[in-house]
Amino acid sequence: MAFKRDNLQDPTPIAEKVKTQSPICEGQLYAHEVLILYYAHKYTTGANSYEGFWHYKYGISDMDAQIKSLHDRGFLRIGTLEETMNTATLPTLKNIAKQNGLKVSGKKNDIIQRILSAMDDNSLNILFPDKPYFLTELGQCVINKENYMKYIHNQPDQNINIWNFSEMAHEFPSLPYTELLQRYYSKQAENHLRQKQYGSYRNCIFHMAELDMEDEHFENALIHFFEVTYYDLSGLSNFSDSSQLNEDASQLFSYEYSFAKIAPGILSRIVHCKDKLNISEGELKKMIAALSECADILLLEMHQDRIKIENIYRTAKNRYKINHPQKQNI
Repeated sequence: MAFKRDNLQDPTPIAEKVKTQSPICEGQLYAHEVLILYYAHKYTTGANSYEGFWHYKYGISDMDAQIKSLHDRGFLRIGTLEETMNTATLPTLKNIAKQNGLKVSGKKNDIIQRILSAMDDNSLNILFPDKPYFLTELGQCVINKENYMKYIHNQPDQNINIWNFSEMAHEFPSLPYTELLQRYYSKQAENHLRQKQYGSYRNCIFHMAELDMEDEHFENALIHFFEVTYYDLSGLSNFSDSSQLNEDASQLFSYEYSFAKIAPGILSRIVHCKDKLNISEGELKKMIAALSECADILLLEMHQDRIKIENIYRTAKNRYKINHPQKQNI
């Protein structure tokens, strides 16, 4: 279960890219077209400001043509006047109502209905020329089936992309996409640990924890986040092996400047899982008791008790100096 990394610095033009890809969705759409369906509601028939990733990540230079093609094939439809007006701001609608002698009180839909009743379509089309796009029933079916697409697009792992993952998803259609990713990261984690690539191993465990949260498996997520915490606090996640860590151990022990800390994002995720599981801090500590000082630091970080955390770092520094007498300059 390996992925081939794309060169994001020099993206292959989409017209060339699709020559090496197979369409999905019963052969109707390519992976990038499915992804466009996820974003189509943000675009209109007028001039659009498209996100940069369409070009630098997918090699698409003409998004207008892509959207038109999806519309022509029945995956998108153009919004009605009423739907278009519903995307306007309330002050804009109130101003139009006021200029036409209409009441401006009530909910947004009430004002829209008054305007529609009082003004002809030609006048309204002039006021609202840019119609939004909406998914058709066919387009919604695609989104429902290819439900992994936007998640994969947002993956920070550059070895995984919408092209290679869609192939795997269709090779194993009975497996949820989160399970496929768990299997991939589990295998990668084993390889990294075997090669003592601790930073890469830690990142795989982090991705597995994120997937656990996606599936609302919060206890599994906590276990994975605890392991991430251990590697972050040990300092190993910053180096390829422990010998390199010993060379730069002086960077560990000043809490304020140490690279061996719990990242705020990890801490917030642990708190989120704890709250979802409705467990006490005592129960949380039991789950991570084996991590010893790491567990204490985690709980103290949750309480922002910097004084006690700094004491733990000083204790760790003294212990390190005793065990490594040749490092007395730390």
